[in-house]
Amino acid sequence: MTLAKSWQGGFQAKVTIENTGANPLNQWYVQWMMPMGITMTQAWGGTRMQSGPVGMIHAPQEIPRLTPGKSATAGFVATMTGSTPPAFTNVTCG
Repeated sequence: MTLAKSWQGGFQAKVTIENTGANPLNQWYVQWMMPMGITMTQAWGGTRMQSGPVGMIHAPQEIPRLTPGKSATAGFVATMTGSTPPAFTNVTCG
């Protein structure tokens, strides 16, 4: 998960998921922790979900499968308090 850009009260982040295994990833996802007070407002390349400080992007319904050797890029826009962009921790995917 990387910060793409930020501004007073918001930011944009993105992530690239790569299937390095031998089997397809069906319904792939990326999950991470971020500070409280952040609200995801938009996403691309997948479906966003948020529960408090836990953010998640699931594979898009139209392309739920990631075959071996392929990658997908997803990202989101969020609001925040202040101008300091957050750190993303405990990033996992599957």
